[in-house]
Amino acid sequence: MIRTIDGKVQGLDATTGEERWRYEREIPVLTLRGTGDPIISGDHVLCGMAGGKLVDLDLRTGAVHWDVTVSIPSGRSELERLADIDANPLVLGGLVFVATYQGEVAALEEDTGEILWRRKFSSYSGMAADRYNVYAADADGFVWALDADNGSARWRQEALKNRQLSDVAVLAGTVAVGDFEGYVHLLSSEDGSLVGRTRVGSAPITHGMLVADGVLYVMGDEGDLAALKLVSAN
Repeated sequence: MIRTIDGKVQGLDATTGEERWRYEREIPVLTLRGTGDPIISGDHVLCGMAGGKLVDLDLRTGAVHWDVTVSIPSGRSELERLADIDANPLVLGGLVFVATYQGEVAALEEDTGEILWRRKFSSYSGMAADRYNVYAADADGFVWALDADNGSARWRQEALKNRQLSDVAVLAGTVAVGDFEGYVHLLSSEDGSLVGRTRVGSAPITHGMLVADGVLYVMGDEGDLAALKLVSAN
């Protein structure tokens, strides 16, 4: 799967690299720099687009299963009407969670695209979730825990304001997020309190946060890779 900055999504043959299908849509005059990744879920490909659109494509053919406006661009200027989906959609338990810049965060039915709830929110960073909550960093640098069932705020941590936060990850009851100075901050998933931090490099951390087998892998924007594991303070 390839996503380009000019509004195209391409499905390529994994063996030959030959293009099997292409999806295109017109993009606004002004968009955020960068794009989210296409997310494969079963036979579906979920793509957040400029202008607040989320589209579900067939993995084999590129046919559109559904196309939903998560957030309607509004404002008098092109800048005010920026409402891109640059954060990767999060698929969990038959639901899709997605956030827009200068727009909203929403939960949708994966099969139909029906919006179950949404609330005012602005983010360009990827989310994470556990059984009960969805965790996200907003454009101001606040970290939120939202109830996965209805979107209500369980807590908000404001101590990292203006630190240009990365995608969020969840590890063993802890929420991890990187920042523009190469720090990884750890927050309690229960109440959002800061429980630790470590610096993995001097480069910003924008996207590279992955949890596998109880280890948090962090990649800085200059290519430095670190593997972190939680240890008890005792």
